[in-house]
Amino acid sequence: MGRLTLERAALAIPTRRRDGVPSMGADEDPFTLGVEALEALAQGAEPTTEIRHLKVIGNAGPATEELFRAALGAPTLAVEYLPPGPEGVLGTLGGGQGSRERDAGPSATLVLDSARGATSAGAEKAGDAAVALRFGDGLGLEVELIGRQEGPMDDAEVLQGVVTRTFGGAAGSAPTGWLVVAKDRPDRLLRALSTASTPVSAIWRRSGVTGLGEAPGVSTLGALAEMSRSLGREQSGLLLIEGPSEVFIAAVRSTGPCTWIGPWDGASDSGMTDSASALPDTQDLLVVSQGAYIPRATYLAGVSSHWRMMADRCPSCRRLTFPRRGSCRWCGAREGLVRERLPRTGLRVEAVTTVSSGGQPTEFDAQVSSGTPYDVVIANVRDGVRITVQVTDYPPGTVRVGDRVSLRLRRLYPMEGEWRYGLKAVPEAR
Repeated sequence: MGRLTLERAALAIPTRRRDGVPSMGADEDPFTLGVEALEALAQGAEPTTEIRHLKVIGNAGPATEELFRAALGAPTLAVEYLPPGPEGVLGTLGGGQGSRERDAGPSATLVLDSARGATSAGAEKAGDAAVALRFGDGLGLEVELIGRQEGPMDDAEVLQGVVTRTFGGAAGSAPTGWLVVAKDRPDRLLRALSTASTPVSAIWRRSGVTGLGEAPGVSTLGALAEMSRSLGREQSGLLLIEGPSEVFIAAVRSTGPCTWIGPWDGASDSGMTDSASALPDTQDLLVVSQGAYIPRATYLAGVSSHWRMMADRCPSCRRLTFPRRGSCRWCGAREGLVRERLPRTGLRVEAVTTVSSGGQPTEFDAQVSSGTPYDVVIANVRDGVRITVQVTDYPPGTVRVGDRVSLRLRRLYPMEGEWRYGLKAVPEAR
């Protein structure tokens, strides 16, 4: 079987920042960030059949197969969870352990880096990020994890192993160049590569994507993005990535352009707010059910229509019903309803209200308990459809009538020991 090709990759990062790096707010988690990356991946792509298999690398938090199926509109989706870090990423890309070279149907991989509050000696605070990858039989990058060596990048034995393995022919055709990813510049390794019997051009870059802090999975993919831009068609390169206790070696071959979506050159400060104005941390509320009780089965039955903004177009009166309910809300027709997806960007705000302490539904008590109010807007979607949603990521008073907003999937409130999710509004640039 042939190896699948990486065709597209989409990077999603939170709007909020903490200690200089993007950091998830209280209404975000790895699941919502991952869904954002998967949605970005689908934008502008050729229409395809639904994804049949999703590999998730890293901690997906409370997400379950049911939630991923609802978010993607893929009722038969199979979800496979794999360990985080360079080995999981490179192994999956190259058909390594825990991965299938060719799944039955279209496949995607989701890489999650979410170490909220984690730090390591001498390193930046961890940033939060998610990357969605799409594979196919077309043009892009072929990646093969060809080996790994124990020890630090500049260790003599590791150095000798890397050079012997590469120039001994195990990597295939001679590489155009090397990309070495490590926290510190490995001078001995770089000198050895430049003076080998078959010298090559070697470039060192520091671990991580600029502005993201510690993000091992995304760092690996950032290195691939950099190599992708430097390789011509049918050219190959070698990628060395420093892990916590070993060095990973991957062969990369370009068969054509690979599309990289998102801020791969570095996280920008534009449009980001300080985490000091974010919602209070509600992690421990998972043990408490809030608000009017909605059985889990009832909640799950409608989430795909709500989250994906799916409506029904009536063949009789031509009006839209949202969310979908199996009949036209205007004339009652049940036959011939046509499913139609509504936009989630560019929605015009028609009304704004600020909810302060005492005015909120009980499920949002924790959100306003510290005296932090929030805005709720009514936004015009299309053809008479309007939606009422809470505003997130920005403080009250930011949104005005006439502004445009986009809808993002976020946490709403905990119930039955888990989070309930729904759409919230994020202001678009004026």
